[in-house]
Amino acid sequence: MPRIGMPLTRDHLGARIAPHLGKARWLAVLDDDGRVQTTRNVGLRGRWVAELFAAAGVTDVVAEHVGEGAWHALDAARIRVWRGTRGVAAAELASQLLDGRLELLPRPEPEEAPGHQPRHRHRERRRGSFGWH
Repeated sequence: MPRIGMPLTRDHLGARIAPHLGKARWLAVLDDDGRVQTTRNVGLRGRWVAELFAAAGVTDVVAEHVGEGAWHALDAARIRVWRGTRGVAAAELASQLLDGRLELLPRPEPEEAPGHQPRHRHRERRRGSFGWH
């Protein structure tokens, strides 16, 4: 049985999944034997969540949206990412995953990552811009 990680809006499986992996308030891991562990998302970054899930032995993540950096970190940890549906309780999505009713979430393209803003602006390099003459 897979170990399932999910971003949640609240700290229980009756809650909906959060719309964005890195910005979820709560994270849950559904154990092989059905136990649920929740923790507050103090990292608030997708890569941090991916590292947390990898350290917890998660094999599968169900999420509505995963940014490019988090997706690559999950992929590098060999964690499959499944498409969750907004408004559906996490317990129902876990059941759908176990029944084989979820689709894999495709790798996001940089322009498809809503809400992601560059942390810095790239300026056109001009001759002399770095003190060169």
